[in-house]
Amino acid sequence: VMVSHSSGDIPTPEGRAIVETLRRDLVLPGTTIHSGVAYRHLLVWENGPLAAETIPPHDVLDQNMASYLDPERKDPVAAVIRRSWDILKQHPVNLERRGRGLKEANSIWLWGQGKALRIPRFRDKYGLEGGVISAVDLLRGIGVYAGLTPISVEGATGYLDTNYAGKAREAVTALRDLDFMFVHVEAPDEASHNGNIREKLQAIEAFDQKVVGPVLRGLEEFPDYRVMVASDHFTPISIKTHASDPAPFAWAAKGELASGKRGAAFTEASAKASGLYFEKGCDLMPSFLGRA
Repeated sequence: VMVSHSSGDIPTPEGRAIVETLRRDLVLPGTTIHSGVAYRHLLVWENGPLAAETIPPHDVLDQNMASYLDPERKDPVAAVIRRSWDILKQHPVNLERRGRGLKEANSIWLWGQGKALRIPRFRDKYGLEGGVISAVDLLRGIGVYAGLTPISVEGATGYLDTNYAGKAREAVTALRDLDFMFVHVEAPDEASHNGNIREKLQAIEAFDQKVVGPVLRGLEEFPDYRVMVASDHFTPISIKTHASDPAPFAWAAKGELASGKRGAAFTEASAKASGLYFEKGCDLMPSFLGRA
């Protein structure tokens, strides 16, 4: 059963200790395991099974995965997952977590396979030099492919205890040399996958108080700016996974924010009522930057 997609929100030091053991003991020719943050890590598999069936773990929470992991399927990805069980069963990290009554990292889970992308560089498309801040390597990686400068923030965890203030501070500082900053906060999404309304409210409030507010105040040092807040996708608590509803966004320029007029609340309902809609997500940025 997929009890947790994140090993109970395992912290980065414990996750990396698990990865170090897997790197040593999970002997798989042509593979390299790279440490990431918390439960997110990367396995590079040369000439690996790109066509293999993989399942995002957050899509199957509380579901029985026996049929997917059945050895009779002869699936190479499922075989690697099964091999990890004996390696991790008595791992010191898991023994310690077991003693504290915490969920264990008792299995790896491979998913989201693909090859390196070729995408236009941000500066070539928009004439702007940009940076990216995110604790999630997927977002950092997309940014790197687009030519954005990855900026690390100490204490960024991808969860509720992330360094919100540090992200805001580093973003404003970076804009003294760059033209554009993309700042990603994962905490509300993780709370949704956990089905925890209290944590989701906490994450949204922290984002508003510790990221949006400080960034807006910090931007006042610049003669002009444009700022946008957006959700990358829906993750309803009721289903604990992603949904395909249009993601809400809001943007404003410096003069508009200085007007002092109170706008509508930033909610899914108000975003829908605005009538501003992009069928393709890739059309959002050109419009935001006035390049549509």
